Amino acid sequence: MIFSLLSATDAEIVSYDWSGHFGYVNSHGSLMWNRDWQSGLYFFDGTWSNNPGLMGPEIKDGFLQGPRDTIRYDTSMVLSYFNYIQGDYLQDEFSTAVDYSGNGRHIRLHGFKRSFAGKYNQYTPPNRLPQPIHQTYTIQYQSKKELEKIDVAIGHFNTYSGLPDTVNKALYNSRITSSNVFWEKPLGTYYAKIDANHFLQRLISDYSYTDSLGYFAESFKKVRYMNRAKYSGELILVKSELLNLFSKMELNSRSVRLDTMINERWQQWLLGAEYGNFQASGGLVFAVADNRPIWDISFHLIRNNYNVRFYSELKPIPVHPFFKSPGILSSTSMNGAFGKIKTVHWDLSFWVNQAEYLSKHTIDIMRDVYPENESNLSLGTELDVRLVRSVGLILGYVQQSGKSLISDGIKQRLKLIGRGNFRLFKGVMHLETNMEVHGWLNRQPVGLMMPVEAVPVLYEYNKLKDLWFINASIRAVVSSFTLSYTWHNLSEIILNTSGSEIGNTMDIHPLMPEVGRQSSMTISWDFLD
Repeated sequence: MIFSLLSATDAEIVSYDWSGHFGYVNSHGSLMWNRDWQSGLYFFDGTWSNNPGLMGPEIKDGFLQGPRDTIRYDTSMVLSYFNYIQGDYLQDEFSTAVDYSGNGRHIRLHGFKRSFAGKYNQYTPPNRLPQPIHQTYTIQYQSKKELEKIDVAIGHFNTYSGLPDTVNKALYNSRITSSNVFWEKPLGTYYAKIDANHFLQRLISDYSYTDSLGYFAESFKKVRYMNRAKYSGELILVKSELLNLFSKMELNSRSVRLDTMINERWQQWLLGAEYGNFQASGGLVFAVADNRPIWDISFHLIRNNYNVRFYSELKPIPVHPFFKSPGILSSTSMNGAFGKIKTVHWDLSFWVNQAEYLSKHTIDIMRDVYPENESNLSLGTELDVRLVRSVGLILGYVQQSGKSLISDGIKQRLKLIGRGNFRLFKGVMHLETNMEVHGWLNRQPVGLMMPVEAVPVLYEYNKLKDLWFINASIRAVVSSFTLSYTWHNLSEIILNTSGSEIGNTMDIHPLMPEVGRQSSMTISWDFLD
């Protein structure tokens, strides 16, 4: 169920199915919602779109791995690849991209499509035959000449999918276009950056609300449009090799048409400094009816055998349109620490994260759906042991309060991962094996993430049982060709094969179907010129 990890669970994508079509992000121990996010050059407004896994592997990896600049502008080459997955329940995913680099330029074209019916055919659109339920198309152009850099990126993300409902099957129809331009250039002892992002979304759904949310107008539930713009300018003064001073101004606007038109504007002004491993910034966020402070403080030290990081941040953002409180700012604060010790035979990581959410709702009835103050404490550790040259073992444990609405309700997470790495046929074939045992314990029914509105709300349902599941994979690599097999929920696969009536299906979300098994085969091939 856990697809990817970043810096010892800084962020993880948890899916309601094994394809990654719908799900949520746990960031620093709390649910990611109503928060902007970035994947490479692409900007996403997190109002209704807060699951990078929906967009395909490139967008998901760009979100989890953060910004990376590995392009060789002056080396002329053409790189391309394709990745094809075929699995149970009509799973059919295809991803391809082509890169051209040379003469100070880089051009990349990428396409992805996913077909997946789900165990109960829940993702096939109503009254239609199975078809692709998501498509991604992106193009980016980057130029770097005489220290001046220009990046332009356009992406289109189209989702046309069924969605489980309380009575019948609902429709989730989302069209997103993300247009982004970035420019940077040194100006003597200064460094200037300009970033412009434009995000358009049209979302159609006939999803039925739960009883506690039924007071919204019918037009609010069907079609909504969003036009979001974010422009920022930053000026950096390079005082020395260790000290940089910077000032940043950001202008935001968001127009949302629900049952009425909601127009919001807010500005952000920051001053900061970077000295060696220490960085601090602070300022103000101005909205129509509210002003709040903003800060971001971090310290990151990396040495040969240890890695230490501390951070504290407070980020005001407009209240989600779901709560109908325009001009009001909510605040998300996060504080945490991370440490890692490395030796020849083992690595030990440990971390702690404290997240708090403070909101203001102008409608009193909203306080019955979403409290104004929520907090969650999460801490964990991970031990990576290299037993012998080709075999390794990972032990992980995460503990959180779990009773907060902004948590995912899982109080304890356990994992045991065994890895093998072998060279066969005189080193021609590289074989990787992986076996994962996961346990989600003491799950608390405190709330849930609404599948369409993408907000966590209070919801009454029965106590959730503990979940244990096993995933396994085997991957063979010969030159640039890769063939792999993956088995999710291995115990359910074994029980199904043996004809047993006892299963190991898992209830991840009370408004989504139970998750069973999933087997898939992946073929990947990389090409040069």
